Amino acid sequence: MLCSTAPLSQELARAVEQCCRAPVLEIFGSTETGVLATRRTAQTATFEVLADVRLGNTDEGTVAHGGHLMGGVTLSDVLALNDETSFTVQGRASDLIKVAGKRGSLAALNAELVRVPGVVDGVFWLPEETRGERRLTAFAVAPGMTAGEILRHLRQRIDAVFLPRPLVLVEALPRNQSGKLTRESLCELAAAYRIPPRKTAHAVVTAQAVAATHPAVTGHFPGNPIVPGAWLLASIERAARERFGAGLAVCSIPEARFRAVLRPEETFSIVFEQLTEDRLAFAVERANTRIADGTLVVRLDP
Repeated sequence: MLCSTAPLSQELARAVEQCCRAPVLEIFGSTETGVLATRRTAQTATFEVLADVRLGNTDEGTVAHGGHLMGGVTLSDVLALNDETSFTVQGRASDLIKVAGKRGSLAALNAELVRVPGVVDGVFWLPEETRGERRLTAFAVAPGMTAGEILRHLRQRIDAVFLPRPLVLVEALPRNQSGKLTRESLCELAAAYRIPPRKTAHAVVTAQAVAATHPAVTGHFPGNPIVPGAWLLASIERAARERFGAGLAVCSIPEARFRAVLRPEETFSIVFEQLTEDRLAFAVERANTRIADGTLVVRLDP
């Protein structure tokens, strides 16, 4: 049996071999090169190139030459070469992403999503027009399942920075006649679920200060008073409700970083950025100094 066009998971290859009692050979290549290499996916992740074809790395990427090729061809895939005749596929160059300083592959994340029992189809999406901290979204077709159940499976398989925020359950993905998902169709799907393609900044309330006589300050390092971080987080929650409505509830604060000391009587302001419908990034600023920042998980009650 032969397989090409899309990466084949080892689990699926083994299942097909067991069911059909025949070896499954996966083909690696492209429109520009034709077939370059094959592997028996059920047994190995390594591709072996065809006779006389050779691979080499350059500043522009991996180049294939020799054999049936008329000249050197730079590949669109990112390959980890074992030598000039064998390699593993890391993903397409256009498919690689960077979130919180870590690199990943959308194709690999998609593969993990559809491996979750009960997920019929799924895809990760990263908006192009994202400023600051990047957040992935995922869409999944999983009848009878909840987003929480899917996320519990994903936490065991992928790095936490790549967990989707949010994970949206849909009836079907907008695949075209060839079964592909275009960026345009995913943008339309995100818009339908009111997932913003861009973070929107919201400056909150007017600048404020904590009085030196405030109970939260009294006794907090006598002779060298500072504003407690717990009081500051409580102020952030209040400011979020002032800006986004009294029905907003803060469910958790998964990230909070205190970067500088805030003194009594010092004027400061709080700024929010809406990451998704249920997440807000916050920053506490004094003049040109950032005092604290982090993320709130929120819920808007009716």
